[in-house]
Amino acid sequence: MSDRHVLDALAAWDPDQRDLDDGVALHLDACPSCRAAFDHRFAVAPELAHRTGRATAIAEGLRPLRRVPARTALLLGGLAAAAALVALTRWGLADQDAAGGVPFGDAEAAWTAFEDANRTLDGAAAKDAVAAYLAMAPTGPHAKIATTAQSRLALVGVVPPVADARWISGAAPPGDNWLAVLWEVWCKYCVPALRRVRGLGLSLPVVAWTTESRGATDDDVRGQVTGLDFPVAVLGAAASDALDAGVWPTAVLVCGGSVRWAGGPEGVTADAVTAACPR
Repeated sequence: MSDRHVLDALAAWDPDQRDLDDGVALHLDACPSCRAAFDHRFAVAPELAHRTGRATAIAEGLRPLRRVPARTALLLGGLAAAAALVALTRWGLADQDAAGGVPFGDAEAAWTAFEDANRTLDGAAAKDAVAAYLAMAPTGPHAKIATTAQSRLALVGVVPPVADARWISGAAPPGDNWLAVLWEVWCKYCVPALRRVRGLGLSLPVVAWTTESRGATDDDVRGQVTGLDFPVAVLGAAASDALDAGVWPTAVLVCGGSVRWAGGPEGVTADAVTAACPR
């Protein structure tokens, strides 16, 4: 039974003629907005609640209900108004992102905020904005891209376990600022992405990280990255779990030893990397 069904049932309820429907009464305990409205009204006017022999208790501290005077019809109208406000909030007319409390007027505003943060490689802001967008428009026009971005941005704040990598060529990057491209041997888009990033002339060291997936051998890895002159490593189980965005290829910008941003390699530019994470 949905909140809307409960409200309709309450609006049609004649307290002088019949008991409150069991399904409605039971739902009230699982409906925070309905429960809050009832709790408030019966706390203000406790004389409206009457004890009966009914076994159904609709909320803690709220007595089982059977008959309520007809004058409570006006109070039920207040319940409908409270539920309507909750619905408006759910639909995004008064939504705020959960992390910082920054209001996004609507889903498109949240999406614009995400794009701006993503462009500047601000992972924390992008993560908050894309979460707000998906909360307001889970099936919206950008939902598919937003879901992929959210998977990648889940890596923000992770400290990459560099020690759990086996270097096929080169060695671990020096310092705490560098860019990694997560890729897989079987991914047809990955090697072109590696070559694109390599051609950007970034100010930070670049490494390529893959995993021992689908039986890929070290020779398979070497065969894919022939001609790329930056370090390539195969991640062990711990690193693979820590850096599993579920999307390949994924570029990971590490600043100060932890992931600042993660996203599609196509979003990486030399200027953005330099501004976001000076060497």
